[in-house]
Formats: sequence, structure tokens, C-alpha cells
Amino acid sequence: MPKIPVEKMKTTYIMKKIWEMKSRQIRERDADERGYIKCFTCSAIKLISEMDAGHYIHGKHPGTWLLDRNLHSQCDICNRHHSGRREVYALELEARYGHGILQELAKAHTGRSTWRRTELYKVYKELKSNL
Repeated sequence: MPKIPVEKMKTTYIMKKIWEMKSRQIRERDADERGYIKCFTCSAIKLISEMDAGHYIHGKHPGTWLLDRNLHSQCDICNRHHSGRREVYALELEARYGHGILQELAKAHTGRSTWRRTELYKVYKELKSNL
């Protein structure tokens, strides 16, 4: 079956594929050489395939959706069942990046209201080339 060029894909499909690649990138960034990751918010250690890429500021916000400093590996319990454990996530962010990171993310959150298709094409192609 021939591959569909990114320019012909539906926006929702492109966004889904971008998220799959970004999530993988974040989990690979956080994994050790054996493929294990420590949850950012509870310290549980699991295989890369058993972890999520969790957001501090919810992923529905365009300004922080793909921001590396807003994304860290979390176990499914923390990410899905405890809404990301935002209080603990905030403390861990400040421990890792220093004072001001929460304000930086809040500013990024309000800085973008949408993604243009041309921007999505670029992000898709960039992530795809880095796999």
C-alpha cells in the first residue's frame, strides 16, 4: 500500500501521529540503557512500553503540547488515574529545572492558540526523520 504524503493527511491524523512519535521520543529520552524508566511523579520503575509521556500542563493546550520541559515519563497510574499528580509534578519540575519553570510553562501555555497545518507538517517531518 503506498504511503500517503503528510500534506494529504487529515489534521487530526497528523496530530495523532505527531503525538505517537513525541511520546516515544520522550520515553526514550527518559529510559536507561536497559529500557527502564523511573516515573517522574511516583518513582515506580517500569519498561518503556509500560509508561506514558505525561504533561504538567494538559496536552490539549497547543502552546505546551509538544514542549519537552512540559513532558516527562509517567506510569499509567499517575498519568491516567491520578490526573498527572500535578502537585508532585510541579515539585519535580522545580527540582529539575529550577525556580521559574512553572511560570515559564504558564507563559508558553498562553502563547499559542492553535497549530497551522504547515507547522504540523514541519513537526511531523522533523519527528519522523529523528526516529
